[in-house]
Order: sequence, then structure tokens, then C-alpha cells
Amino acid sequence: MLTALETSIFDSIAGLPLHPLVVHFVVVLLPVAALGLILEIIAPKLADRYGWLTILVLAVGTAAAFVSQQAGEALALRVGEPQLHATLGRMLPWAAAALFVVAVIWLPLHRRAYKTLEHRSGAST
Repeated sequence: MLTALETSIFDSIAGLPLHPLVVHFVVVLLPVAALGLILEIIAPKLADRYGWLTILVLAVGTAAAFVSQQAGEALALRVGEPQLHATLGRMLPWAAAALFVVAVIWLPLHRRAYKTLEHRSGAST
């Protein structure tokens, strides 16, 4: 008999395991968002233009990480649990959530500081 997790929405879609489908969003979106944040720190003008897009990508990637974790646990009940993979899979959503919180706090502060600095340098010339 299947458990509640094995028959949940996190198990499969149209007969395909959900975990491999969702994990690709995580593998692409989180590094892209992290790279975006790094570029915005290096080039502050990018934060003005792309900061909220980076936050959106990070939010979707973080949500996908949590869904992927649940889907991975459902899949592990069927095929077995690879220990290291499962351990990393339990940690990643929380690391992504922490990065998301830092980015949401950092972006408005950074934009405000950049605007103030830009205004002061424009006023002094």
C-alpha cells in the first residue's frame, strides 16, 4: 500500500516522477540568481535595472527547491534514498531561503545608498 507522501502531489505528474522535473528549475535558477546578485554588487547600476528580476528568479528558484525536496522524499520512498544527495537536498531549500531573505533586505538598502551617493556626487560637480 502506498503512503500519503507517495500518493501526494509531490510524487508524480502524468506518471513521471516530479523530482527530476522540478530539480532542473532549481539547478538553473538558483545559480543564475546568485550570479545576478554578484553582478549587481560589482556594478550597482545593474541593481537598479535588474534587482527585482533577480529577486523574482530567486523566489521561484527557492520555491522550486522546497518542492523538489518534497518530491525527492516521495521518490526516495519508491527507489531508495541516496544519503549524500538526500542530505544536500534537505539543506538547499533553507540556504536558498536565506539567500532570498538577504537579497530582499539588501536590494532596497543598496539602491537607496547608491541613489544617495549618485545624488551627492552629482551635486558636488
